[in-house]
Amino acid sequence: MSRLVGVVAIAVGVLGSVVASGFAGGGSVAIKRSFAVGPTRLLSPAFGYTVTYRTVERGDTARTKIGPFVYDEGRWRNVTPKGLTADTIDDVAFVDRRHGWVAAYNCAEAAVYLYRTSDGAGPGDRWAGR
Repeated sequence: MSRLVGVVAIAVGVLGSVVASGFAGGGSVAIKRSFAVGPTRLLSPAFGYTVTYRTVERGDTARTKIGPFVYDEGRWRNVTPKGLTADTIDDVAFVDRRHGWVAAYNCAEAAVYLYRTSDGAGPGDRWAGR
């Protein structure tokens, strides 16, 4: 069990570094960056997932990006469905490495989106639904 806890702690730290490096600063406007982790689950010591929330505030505007990441055999992959316009990811579920679902919500549209994959959302991000 302690190995699983260690993997999650390392994963959160690594994801934080990867996500934080994705934003460039500049100009005289104060920029504030924040990072949060949403639903996270390890299905085995070698496979799991997490949802990240990245927010950048510039002056009086803020932009938040969300996305699920899959942990597979020691490597994290961003598996965000293309065209995801949701404000929040309510849930992620994988029953195995290939079959998963993402349930998301967009407050402005009052819309719920459901995405599914049967190939593990590997290269090509093959998510269906919306």
